[in-house]
Amino acid sequence: MITPQTVFAHPHWFVLDVRPADERFGQLGFIPGSIWVDPADTSFENTVLEMASKHPVVLTCLSGKRSQAHQEQFKHYATGAPIEHMQGGLLLWKQHYPVAGLHVQPQDVSSTDPQALYLNLRACFIGQMTESMLDLDEASFEDPVKMLEACFREVGVAPEDATARHWHQVLDQMAHLSKSKQTPLEDIARHVDEFLGWFPKGLTSYTK
Repeated sequence: MITPQTVFAHPHWFVLDVRPADERFGQLGFIPGSIWVDPADTSFENTVLEMASKHPVVLTCLSGKRSQAHQEQFKHYATGAPIEHMQGGLLLWKQHYPVAGLHVQPQDVSSTDPQALYLNLRACFIGQMTESMLDLDEASFEDPVKMLEACFREVGVAPEDATARHWHQVLDQMAHLSKSKQTPLEDIARHVDEFLGWFPKGLTSYTK
C-alpha cells in the first residue's frame, strides 16, 4: 500500500496529480513537487508510461478513488518502474504534510512580461537549489542553472515562447527536482506559491 508516508520517504518518485484543471488550480492546493497530468489529454498514457521508464510513479487525486481507477488502466503495460496510486489522496496528505497553491495572489496580466517572469523564476530557483545543496559534498553539487535549463528542455519550450500551460509544466518540473534533492517540502511549497504569485492571473487559473 502506498501511503503519504511512503511517498514522503521517496522524494525521487514521480508524484502525478491526475485531477482536472479546476481542482489542481482551485482552492484545495496540491502536493509540493507533484506534476500535473491531465487525464483528458490524448498524451496522458504516454506521459505516464514515459515517466515510469525512469522512476516509480505514484498517481494521486483528491481522495484516492480516481487515481486508483487510472492505475487500473496501466496494469496491462510492462513498465520499467511500478505505477501505483496513493491511498487517501490529497485529503490524507494534508493531515501530515504541507500543501502548495493555497496562498497565492497573482499579479495583473499587464505587470508581468515573459522575460521578467523567467528572471524571477531563475533567481528564486537558483537560490533555493543552492541553499538545499549546501550540505552536500562537492561531487554531489549540481549547477542550478543547468538544472533549470533541463526543466525547460523536459517541457520542450524556450522561456520566451512559454504559454500558460508551459509555465505550469516548467514549475512542476522545478518543484519535482527540488523534491528529489530532498529540499524540505515546506520550502518547496513556499517557493511554489511565490512563483505562482508572479504569474499573471490567467496563468494561475490555467488556460490552455
